[in-house]
Amino acid sequence: MSYSIQHPPPVSSCDMLNIFELTPKDIHSALNSRVIGQTEATKQAALQMYLTLHNHRTVYAYCGHTASGKTYMFEELSKMFPNFCYVLDASGLTAEGIVGTKKWSTLFHPLSFMEMLL
Repeated sequence: MSYSIQHPPPVSSCDMLNIFELTPKDIHSALNSRVIGQTEATKQAALQMYLTLHNHRTVYAYCGHTASGKTYMFEELSKMFPNFCYVLDASGLTAEGIVGTKKWSTLFHPLSFMEMLL
């Protein structure tokens, strides 16, 4: 059973700042400088990251057209905020009852329940 979970290495761009003092505008500005042409999506992602930093953690799922920049946007966000944002590849998931090892019910198996609550 193989899952693609990306645990990003720490990046120095946020090391100098106290990440808990950033506003959604600060996060949006930084993310928007890395992701081009996705202003509305980066606004939403910045607000979700802000809420995550302030203990409103949850799981987010982004859907959209192929090659629209969804994965890239969250990879950049995970570089900016290591240990707060993880990218799970759900492109190979199959529905229950269909032959295959990647099922919706086991998507978050690699992450412990306590890790998701932290």
